[in-house]
Amino acid sequence: MDTRMYPSGAGGPKFKYNGNVLEALDDAGLVIYSVDPTDRKLTVPSGSTLSVAGTSAYTGTQTFDDILGGDSSLAITGEAATTTTSGGGAVVVAGGIGGSVSGIGGAVSITGGAGTKDDAGGVASAVGGVGEGTGAGGAGVVTGGVGGATGAGGVVNVTGGLGGATSGAGGAVVIAGGAGALGDSAGGLVSLTGGLGSATNAAGGAASLVGGLAAGTGTGGNVSVTSGASGGGTGTAGDVTIDSGSAAAGTEGGLTIGSAVTKKIGFYGVTPVVQSADALQGALASYTTGAFGLDSDANFKTMWDLVAQIRTALIDMGIFKGAA
Repeated sequence: MDTRMYPSGAGGPKFKYNGNVLEALDDAGLVIYSVDPTDRKLTVPSGSTLSVAGTSAYTGTQTFDDILGGDSSLAITGEAATTTTSGGGAVVVAGGIGGSVSGIGGAVSITGGAGTKDDAGGVASAVGGVGEGTGAGGAGVVTGGVGGATGAGGVVNVTGGLGGATSGAGGAVVIAGGAGALGDSAGGLVSLTGGLGSATNAAGGAASLVGGLAAGTGTGGNVSVTSGASGGGTGTAGDVTIDSGSAAAGTEGGLTIGSAVTKKIGFYGVTPVVQSADALQGALASYTTGAFGLDSDANFKTMWDLVAQIRTALIDMGIFKGAA
């Protein structure tokens, strides 16, 4: 194979064969790009930039260090369907495979552009494709990586952006079902579901909704579950149902409200309170029938005080109003 430089002479880029690979070199003799006809492969090494004005189409597997949009937007789009019944081409962004011994896989990060001065940062959006006719829209799926033989599956984190260094609030995380179209179509479902256990006897994954951790003496973040508001007129607001899962053949699951007696509970908008505790709540003395069905004035007084305390506790929690 000819290994001479072309064109000859000083200055300007040069071309030469390195084995079967054609290389383009800069003035310093560093490779700008190379073409391997055997593998039908064009390589732009790290440190070089491939600039494409307009639309560029790639077929097969492509490897890039960085992809930067040269104008106001950067679009990476799967190939359009070639027939009326075939699917569009997929777009896959995957981190590199880790080393065969102990290397972790490469990360994949999608980040909106940084804002300047007082402008907001760019949106990072993962949106399923638009359906046509009666077809459903494409799913938007963010899935943690599959664990090894005994390893846990990868975590999926959806985190609001960090607040400004001085006093800026952290960014909100919004998970919303899609809006229904015109007419009477329902809005899309939002589902938070723990992972499926394995086929043997493994437990299903937990689904947890946790408010943000406070710093210093700050208050922890609230957790709110609210049904959808009605659309006006005579529409009805949605219900909220909290229930344990059904058991196929084993023991039914339970529902716990407050994991300890120090946890506060409130209903109907009252300020939550801890569990009520008092000696009056102990077991009543043995009962024997007396005048008017009561065996003693002392026992009647005890029962009266207990009923009054139950009333107070129910009012404190908001279950009783305490008046008409």
